[in-house]
Amino acid sequence: MNGRPASSAPGLGMAIIGTASIDAFVAFYAGQLGMDASPVAELGGEAFERHWGLPRGSRARAVLMSVGGSEVGRVLGIEFTGRDRRWIADDTRGPFIGYWNLNFYIDGIVDTCARLAAQGYRFWSRPISHEVGKGAGAPIEAIFLGPDRVAINLVQLGGASGSAVAELQQEAARLPRSRKGFSQVATTAHATHDIAAALAFHRDVLGLRPTIDTVLESPAVNELTGRPKDARTRVVWMRGDHPYGKVALSQPLNYALVDRAREAAAPAIGYLAQSFTVPDLAGALAVARSAGAIVLSEPREVELPTDLRVIAALLRSPGSGAPVQLVQA
Repeated sequence: MNGRPASSAPGLGMAIIGTASIDAFVAFYAGQLGMDASPVAELGGEAFERHWGLPRGSRARAVLMSVGGSEVGRVLGIEFTGRDRRWIADDTRGPFIGYWNLNFYIDGIVDTCARLAAQGYRFWSRPISHEVGKGAGAPIEAIFLGPDRVAINLVQLGGASGSAVAELQQEAARLPRSRKGFSQVATTAHATHDIAAALAFHRDVLGLRPTIDTVLESPAVNELTGRPKDARTRVVWMRGDHPYGKVALSQPLNYALVDRAREAAAPAIGYLAQSFTVPDLAGALAVARSAGAIVLSEPREVELPTDLRVIAALLRSPGSGAPVQLVQA
């Protein structure tokens, strides 16, 4: 079943992070990356509890980070109350099944990495240039572990004229950057057990389209991402009508990853969910169910930190079981 046209799909609206500390979250995303922070909101009530599957009386503090007022590629931090605040990820280097990184574009990546390393952030490797795919271009990238054990992937775009990365660089050059020169979330990584099921869900339910479909296997990219030296990984970049808010779906081909997608449930700490706006929430849920998604929370009105109330549902996506929030446009 084919979904809505890609032109009506903006891309990732929000990466939702269960944060150990709202103050530390704001200090990083606003202080280090220069993103704009909404006022911190107090969340609670029956709709909030039901949406996140929390016991009665649960509450949270939340803040929304954005760049230039964009509704694509934002980061929502939620500090839940409660004792059972387990970590989704550990602090080791490398990906896992589920959501594991946030990707930001930056110019002058070498100097930026040096600045962050001097402040104690632990990089997985030196900045590395690698081919995304044959003829697609060669960005320079570096990854470090940010707050809440979310891998932060910095990318300096580059490539031969006419390559996919060079064209993306031209698109990105027209968009605003943060006070520190960072984009909003440009891409986010979603490692799966079944990339075909995940691809179909992102296409038919979320309206995204594949742009690059390749196998990454070079020693350089494996060093960058903390994968085994001989790892072969299929990666499909999915995007909507905005150059940011892309999702990099992946599946290991000759190695295994630890599955942490099922750990992603409130009030856990870490990369909790991805949020997408859809034009027809009821229709999207019907297609999602037929694709094998498990609905965790039926549509209801929930509050965001910007004093905005939206109709949203929460489900576990096919391919990995990682949580996805669908928001009625």
